[in-house]
Amino acid sequence: MKNVNVTYENWDGEYPAPPGAKVLYTCLHTGGFTDGSPRHYATCSFMADDTWETSLQDKDVRCQNEDDVPSLYPECRKTEMGKEYKGIKSRTEIGNKCLPWGHPLLKKALEKILVSHISAEDRYKEKFQVLDNVGSWTNEEANYCRNPGFRKRPWCFISENLNWEYCHIPFCPNRKEPVNCKLTYHGMEYAGKTNVTVDGKKCQPWLSQTPNKHSMIFSLPYFPDHGVDSRHNNCRNPDMDGRGPWCYTEENIGRQYCDIPYCLEMYQRSAVEGSVVEGYPECRQTENGKEYIGTMRKTVTGRTCVRWDSKSDKADFYEDNTNDFETRLPVIHQNFCRNPTLQERPWCFVVDPNITWEFCDIPLCPNYPSEQTRTHASFQ
Repeated sequence: MKNVNVTYENWDGEYPAPPGAKVLYTCLHTGGFTDGSPRHYATCSFMADDTWETSLQDKDVRCQNEDDVPSLYPECRKTEMGKEYKGIKSRTEIGNKCLPWGHPLLKKALEKILVSHISAEDRYKEKFQVLDNVGSWTNEEANYCRNPGFRKRPWCFISENLNWEYCHIPFCPNRKEPVNCKLTYHGMEYAGKTNVTVDGKKCQPWLSQTPNKHSMIFSLPYFPDHGVDSRHNNCRNPDMDGRGPWCYTEENIGRQYCDIPYCLEMYQRSAVEGSVVEGYPECRQTENGKEYIGTMRKTVTGRTCVRWDSKSDKADFYEDNTNDFETRLPVIHQNFCRNPTLQERPWCFVVDPNITWEFCDIPLCPNYPSEQTRTHASFQ
């Protein structure tokens, strides 16, 4: 099996294998096997000689490679509960296939989960408002591992009998807290700390009914947080409002919207300011790294990069490649390593009588897709 790391448990790998010997197959691609599992196993049976029991139930399952279509979003979670996870894993941690959230029987069960925190009396009054977005949610989430409600981590249904299992979604490297930006256009997954509106008004705590009276307490399962207490007043979008995260304010003026940037915008702005945004991997998500917008300014040999807009003798380059820069403005990329010309990997111009430009040493990201994660709507 290609692109797979093989290890052994209770066995040194030399035949014959004793009963109970286990072979572990770990896919080296960040997306795991094509069934969504990061690893599979085979165990030597105690019941019959030379018989192996394996988690590979489908003969067509293989380890993904760089030609496979990756997730648009990182295949990892940033919190314990992983309610912000938006990846495309669709197998449980033991390899069972997830069923679509929109399946009629499962959808009914999901609705019960979403109102389980509401008293019977309030449930009768508010049920239809709470469930207004279930259809849109189930259509968007397909059969991917998610965490609607309050379970410990992402999960899914695996049978029409309402059996369910947890999924293996690893933590993102060096980061277990959400960054202060949104991945999707509606930002329902946004779990950052912004608690003021676009015009600077402070948000009212979600559990408070003063000064704005509301029923968002019934939508708690849609919040991407581990829990919501009396202090929680961060911008959220529990009802999939098309204008993005919002909140009630300390003035009695109803719903107001927050300025939550797309992650790509935030990374771009941070690079321009010369700092690495918290939570952004200083690495490339593709082989050629065209999406890279980090802050590396040195080449592989240690030469300092020249500003993209500083060399008048490169007029032809700018005329031909301006539109290949993110945001189409070479000037804001200063002298950071970039790849506007689809070279093998990020590069930059240098001052040297013998060479014009040189590659930069930008490592590949761990646990990230193998294709650029363009999260700004205008780049879709």
